[in-house]
Amino acid sequence: MGLFNIKDYLLNTVLDYVKAKADELVEKTVTKTTDIIGILIAVIFVSFSLGLFFLFTGIGVAFFISELTGKTYVGFLIMGGFYLLSGCLFWLLRRRLISNPLKRIIMKNSKRTTTSV
Repeated sequence: MGLFNIKDYLLNTVLDYVKAKADELVEKTVTKTTDIIGILIAVIFVSFSLGLFFLFTGIGVAFFISELTGKTYVGFLIMGGFYLLSGCLFWLLRRRLISNPLKRIIMKNSKRTTTSV
Protein backbone atom coordinates (compact mmCIF):
# COMPACT_ATOMS: atom_id res chain seq x y z
CA MET A 1 0.00 0.00 0.00
CA GLY A 2 2.92 2.36 0.63
CA LEU A 3 4.15 1.85 -2.94
CA PHE A 4 0.87 3.15 -4.33
CA ASN A 5 1.07 6.28 -2.14
CA ILE A 6 4.59 7.03 -3.42
CA LYS A 7 3.43 6.48 -6.99
CA ASP A 8 0.46 8.81 -6.51
CA TYR A 9 2.70 11.41 -4.84
CA LEU A 10 5.23 11.29 -7.69
CA LEU A 11 2.47 11.45 -10.30
CA ASN A 12 0.86 14.46 -8.61
CA THR A 13 4.23 16.17 -8.23
CA VAL A 14 5.04 15.67 -11.93
CA LEU A 15 1.58 16.88 -12.95
CA ASP A 16 1.94 19.99 -10.77
CA TYR A 17 5.36 20.66 -12.31
CA VAL A 18 4.02 20.27 -15.85
CA LYS A 19 1.09 22.61 -15.09
CA ALA A 20 3.42 25.21 -13.59
CA LYS A 21 5.74 25.05 -16.62
CA ALA A 22 2.76 25.30 -18.98
CA ASP A 23 1.47 28.36 -17.11
CA GLU A 24 4.94 29.92 -17.25
CA LEU A 25 5.13 29.26 -21.00
CA VAL A 26 1.70 30.82 -21.55
CA GLU A 27 2.73 33.88 -19.54
CA LYS A 28 5.97 34.29 -21.51
CA THR A 29 4.11 33.88 -24.80
CA VAL A 30 1.46 36.42 -23.88
CA THR A 31 4.10 38.91 -22.69
CA LYS A 32 6.17 38.62 -25.86
CA THR A 33 3.10 38.73 -28.09
CA THR A 34 1.74 41.88 -26.45
CA ASP A 35 5.19 43.50 -26.68
CA ILE A 36 5.37 42.70 -30.39
CA ILE A 37 1.83 43.92 -31.05
CA GLY A 38 2.49 47.15 -29.14
CA ILE A 39 5.66 47.82 -31.10
CA LEU A 40 3.90 46.97 -34.37
CA ILE A 41 1.04 49.40 -33.66
CA ALA A 42 3.52 52.14 -32.77
CA VAL A 43 5.56 51.54 -35.93
CA ILE A 44 2.43 51.60 -38.10
CA PHE A 45 1.22 54.84 -36.51
CA VAL A 46 4.60 56.56 -36.81
CA SER A 47 5.04 55.33 -40.40
CA PHE A 48 1.60 56.63 -41.35
CA SER A 49 2.28 59.99 -39.70
CA LEU A 50 5.68 60.33 -41.37
CA GLY A 51 4.17 59.34 -44.71
CA LEU A 52 1.58 62.10 -44.45
CA PHE A 53 4.28 64.57 -43.38
CA PHE A 54 6.46 63.75 -46.38
CA LEU A 55 3.48 63.80 -48.74
CA PHE A 56 2.28 67.27 -47.75
CA THR A 57 5.79 68.67 -47.37
CA GLY A 58 6.69 67.34 -50.82
CA ILE A 59 3.61 68.91 -52.36
CA GLY A 60 4.36 72.22 -50.65
CA VAL A 61 7.99 72.24 -51.76
CA ALA A 62 6.94 71.26 -55.30
CA PHE A 63 4.56 74.22 -55.47
CA PHE A 64 7.28 76.50 -54.04
CA ILE A 65 9.77 75.37 -56.69
CA SER A 66 7.03 75.78 -59.30
CA GLU A 67 6.58 79.41 -58.27
CA LEU A 68 10.33 80.01 -58.49
CA THR A 69 10.63 78.46 -61.94
CA GLY A 70 7.30 79.67 -63.32
CA LYS A 71 6.32 76.20 -64.55
CA THR A 72 4.21 73.90 -62.40
CA TYR A 73 5.53 70.62 -63.75
CA VAL A 74 9.16 71.53 -63.04
CA GLY A 75 8.61 71.65 -59.27
CA PHE A 76 6.93 68.27 -59.23
CA LEU A 77 9.60 66.73 -61.48
CA ILE A 78 12.35 68.02 -59.19
CA MET A 79 10.59 66.63 -56.11
CA GLY A 80 9.98 63.32 -57.91
CA GLY A 81 13.65 63.11 -58.77
CA PHE A 82 14.57 63.91 -55.17
CA TYR A 83 12.31 61.14 -53.89
CA LEU A 84 13.68 58.72 -56.50
CA LEU A 85 17.26 59.52 -55.47
CA SER A 86 16.35 59.20 -51.77
CA GLY A 87 14.65 55.85 -52.40
CA CYS A 88 17.65 54.48 -54.31
CA LEU A 89 20.05 55.63 -51.60
CA PHE A 90 17.83 54.12 -48.91
CA TRP A 91 17.67 50.84 -50.86
CA LEU A 92 21.46 50.69 -51.14
CA LEU A 93 21.92 51.37 -47.41
CA ARG A 94 18.97 49.29 -46.14
CA ARG A 95 21.12 46.67 -44.40
CA ARG A 96 23.16 49.25 -42.55
CA LEU A 97 20.15 51.46 -41.72
CA ILE A 98 17.48 48.86 -40.92
CA SER A 99 18.52 45.20 -40.90
CA ASN A 100 21.58 45.35 -38.66
CA PRO A 101 20.12 47.72 -36.02
CA LEU A 102 16.88 45.72 -36.01
CA LYS A 103 18.81 42.49 -35.43
CA ARG A 104 20.67 44.10 -32.53
CA ILE A 105 17.43 45.36 -30.96
CA ILE A 106 15.73 41.97 -31.29
CA MET A 107 18.73 40.14 -29.83
CA LYS A 108 18.97 42.62 -26.95
CA ASN A 109 15.26 42.31 -26.18
CA SER A 110 15.30 38.51 -26.40
CA LYS A 111 18.24 38.31 -23.98
CA ARG A 112 16.52 40.74 -21.60
CA THR A 113 13.23 38.81 -21.59
CA THR A 114 14.87 35.41 -21.12
CA THR A 115 16.95 36.59 -18.17
CA SER A 116 14.15 38.53 -16.49
CA VAL A 117 11.64 35.63 -16.37
